Amino acid sequence: MEKKLGIWGFGVVGKSALKFFSLQFKNCDIGIWDQRRLSNQEINLIKSFNASFFNHINIDLKTFFNRYDHILVSPGIDIKKIIGKHYSSCYTEKFFCELDIFSDYFEKKTVSITGSLGKTTIITLLHSLSKGIGLKSVIGGNIGTGMLNLIHDQLKTEIAFLELSSFQLEDSKKFSPHIAVCNNFYPNHLDRHISLQDYFFAKFKIFKYQTKVDFALLNADFLFMEQGFVGKINDIKSKKCFVTFDFEKTLNQIKKLKLKSYAIFFVKNNSLFVSIYPFISFICIFNFSFLPEITFKENWAFILAILYLLNIDLQFFEKYFLKNKHRYFIRNYENVLEHRLEKFVSINGVEFYNDSKATIVEATYSALKILDKKERPIILILGGLNKGVDRKPFIKKLPLIKNLKYVFCFGKKFKDFDLFPQYSSLKQLLIVIIKLSKSGDIVLFSPGGASFDLFDNYRHRGKVFKDLVLSLAKNN
Repeated sequence: MEKKLGIWGFGVVGKSALKFFSLQFKNCDIGIWDQRRLSNQEINLIKSFNASFFNHINIDLKTFFNRYDHILVSPGIDIKKIIGKHYSSCYTEKFFCELDIFSDYFEKKTVSITGSLGKTTIITLLHSLSKGIGLKSVIGGNIGTGMLNLIHDQLKTEIAFLELSSFQLEDSKKFSPHIAVCNNFYPNHLDRHISLQDYFFAKFKIFKYQTKVDFALLNADFLFMEQGFVGKINDIKSKKCFVTFDFEKTLNQIKKLKLKSYAIFFVKNNSLFVSIYPFISFICIFNFSFLPEITFKENWAFILAILYLLNIDLQFFEKYFLKNKHRYFIRNYENVLEHRLEKFVSINGVEFYNDSKATIVEATYSALKILDKKERPIILILGGLNKGVDRKPFIKKLPLIKNLKYVFCFGKKFKDFDLFPQYSSLKQLLIVIIKLSKSGDIVLFSPGGASFDLFDNYRHRGKVFKDLVLSLAKNN
């Protein structure tokens, strides 16, 4: 019998699903529905797989739902909002998600990470480090590679590293990674999730279907959240592991919550230790002095803890970093560093930093704290969509950055940024900044909001910023 499979949305996930369905099911009627106008290249791709394309011009969504037996929904689509307003909830029985298909067909080990900050850096460095020791790894998920693309090459693969967003996780009904990681949590995407708790529960679905042979690696800060959130930790069935910079405080809280069978990875005296319940001994597993300073120590702690849980010899990396003196390492990680507190040029004594990846204000504040240690005047550029998050508490904390000299905003005007001069375009703002900045100043482009008001994504935004700075400086 011919399978009738629909794909709702034709972005990264939709394209990988089209290829997967076509290769996996030889007798298959595939249809794609997307409200946007596709490029000629996308139309040709659909035709090459003998699939059909629909949009609101030729058929409506209800007709599309009725035509196909099962429908893969791209994670960027808010099902609850669309179905709840216009269509019967019975259609939801037809829907399935990318993550569950991946779970059904990918048979190798997976390490998956979700969180608000740093997950892209962690997962990319893990992938690169594993390749450095000969481990056959692949990378996918929210990082820009469709997970279904990884399935057909799994015979050449030993492990998959996946970055997962709350959108990808919230509709999963079975995905169970061997190591699941949640490295931090801050308010975000409240324009999609109905509440902060809803957003949190979507993130924590990364642990929901794990078993006793799996590992859950969490930031110890989760132990100190309010009861409605902390209670979710007790529901985790896998082996609980925590990462902290304060062992005693974490241990006391674990005892207070009466958790059993856990491990604590903690940083002390510039080294990473692990203690496994019931704490017969503390083991030093890595000396941080060997590491290149290309990302935050918190990120390195999670990276090393994951490698340890994978039974990888961390002493190899100590020797590797020592031998190469970080030169080879840094040269091969430029793709990780770009748009993440990236010092990309110095002009007439003014240093310009591109931190376009800062799509929430917590990332911006972290960047400010790091640069504040340089004891140089800082000119901050803010902007971007707030995604339903109140940014006023961040504004109130800015006086704590003692070297902050000016704050400017660009793009759409938001009330939470109305204390600062606002410019409709980034170019207009940079013309002003280049004229007023003086030798010794730092210009920090760390928007603290999503890029979709003016740009395709944070990478596009960062590239535009860098190109404008170089062009305006040249003509100044």
